[in-house]
Amino acid sequence: MHAAWIETTSPTICSESRCAEKNSGQRIWAFNCGAVSKFLRLLQFLHFEKGWIANWFHFWRRRQVHFLARPEVEALLDAPDQRTWFGRRDHAFLQVAAQTGLRLSEMTGLTRNDVTLSAGAHVRVIGKGRKERCVPFAKHTVAVLKAWLREPPRGDGQVLFPNARGTRLSPDGIHYLMVRHVKAAAKVCPSLKDKRVTVHCLRHTAAMDLLQQGVDRSVIALWLGHESLDTTQIYLEATLAMKEKALSKTKPLNGKFKRYRPGDKLLGFLNNL
Repeated sequence: MHAAWIETTSPTICSESRCAEKNSGQRIWAFNCGAVSKFLRLLQFLHFEKGWIANWFHFWRRRQVHFLARPEVEALLDAPDQRTWFGRRDHAFLQVAAQTGLRLSEMTGLTRNDVTLSAGAHVRVIGKGRKERCVPFAKHTVAVLKAWLREPPRGDGQVLFPNARGTRLSPDGIHYLMVRHVKAAAKVCPSLKDKRVTVHCLRHTAAMDLLQQGVDRSVIALWLGHESLDTTQIYLEATLAMKEKALSKTKPLNGKFKRYRPGDKLLGFLNNL
């Protein structure tokens, strides 16, 4: 009842203003980053000193990747109460988000017509720049979606993951369901208490899982809808950071250093060369 009230109640003016302010701030930040990046590329083209340009690139472009480990993902997927309609919807939503790595806007914009569950199961999405791409489904994701699509449709029956009224989930509605299920999952997996889990975090998780399975960076870029391989570089750096952290926890080898001393026969041979 509480979940239905959250999703069906019209947002207040204060809530709308906060959401608009947040979205506006994100757009301004993205615009400023793009402008500075293009300006630095111009300086590089004009052969300005590379040292401070590289430092600025490092400051503007380096981002920390937040992602979940496999036990954390499994705990999150098990959190929704699948005895209810909302729980079954949320479980299917989280399963698709964690496996495909779709953006928040792509997840909320999905319709039933975008999903193909027969041979070559996949989802067709239109991402940034109106670019269309297809992302394949794993077998388990197909099974979850088949069960979800057997649910009685709400509204016009077109939205894949609708709210109680049958319309698209809002960013606030998704934030609510994420916070609720992460809180429940943290009881089973305590490491989730210290993490801010969002749909974008699940996107990073999907990318890291592909990278750790040996998938090429170019394939990951196509999978996520990245415009260039440079964007995918952050996942490679995150993987190296994980390895360095693991290495720091290992016990150093105590092998004794022994200097090699060549014999007279070898030295004589080398002198005669």
